[in-house]
Amino acid sequence: MRQSNRSWRMAALAGLAAVCVGCSGSAESNGPGGPGAKGNGPNGSVEGPNGQTANEKPGKVEPLPLPTIPKVVLDDALKATCLVWVDDTLPQGQLPDLDGNLHPIKDLFGKKLTVVVFWSKGNLYALQELQDLGRDVVEPYSDKGVAVIAVNVGDPPEQVRQALKMTGAAVPVLLDSGGAYFGTVATGKKIPRTYVLGADGKILWFDPDYSEATSRNMIQTIRVALGEIGKR
Repeated sequence: MRQSNRSWRMAALAGLAAVCVGCSGSAESNGPGGPGAKGNGPNGSVEGPNGQTANEKPGKVEPLPLPTIPKVVLDDALKATCLVWVDDTLPQGQLPDLDGNLHPIKDLFGKKLTVVVFWSKGNLYALQELQDLGRDVVEPYSDKGVAVIAVNVGDPPEQVRQALKMTGAAVPVLLDSGGAYFGTVATGKKIPRTYVLGADGKILWFDPDYSEATSRNMIQTIRVALGEIGKR
């Protein structure tokens, strides 16, 4: 009876050993590096997600660069339409408002920054921008010294009023009925055009179009220039 119990115990131990050997072999064959491999690093060590092995310490992680004012990158054809560029001063002029009162443009500048948008009623992107400016610029930044000036190019005053009512835009609007002032900024009729100016009237950034990317870059320019993020 004792011999029978001993034989049963020996058989159980032998079976357990076989299972352990099987587990070890399975771990090697199914691990990274293919059948029989112990690891995918040098000398069979296990390589981590950043390329370091189990015996190595992770290297120094470089910090992400701070946000800056986005660069203006245009193709040659579009660039040729630009009469002013980054670091140029926006040309000065005097334009009427909807009531016929003349305003030197510089008198409407913000204490720190000014967003100047050239637009017309017939351009859907321009109307979308007018609608977005209240939410994206006026509401969050007017108390921080940022002003918005919307210069309408070529539309009669009544149509301008209709557009403002339709979009709900609550920004100062000046009328460039014949497009003479716009002609000091750009050639052709491609609008909307958006400019972010510093307190001195110099152009920090601009875009001769309007899209989601335009909106993002405009807001980033404002935040960097105000010192909220990154650096100038």
